[in-house]
Amino acid sequence: MKKNIFINALVGAGTTSLYIIFLVTFLTSASNVFDDNEPQFSVFVPALMLLLFVISATVTGIAVLGKPIIWFLEGKKQHAVSLLGLTIGFLVLIALIFVVIIF
Repeated sequence: MKKNIFINALVGAGTTSLYIIFLVTFLTSASNVFDDNEPQFSVFVPALMLLLFVISATVTGIAVLGKPIIWFLEGKKQHAVSLLGLTIGFLVLIALIFVVIIF
């Protein structure tokens, strides 16, 4: 079971990180398409940003919290807490790797 928790945590953190990289790549590319000076985009760009925020919160929430919540509700509380802690630990590790790459 410990190997299963480790793999699930790694997959959850990896999926979340890949999603974030994809979203940042999309937003960087979209800035070239959407010119801020165009008046027809004045309402839609902020609305799109808020929609992306809500979608991102949902996707990352499922990737990070989905399995731990299921396990918790099934009565596997110790495993659920371990998985959540390990997933957060992997996310912190990935963030530190990004910091090292940036600097």
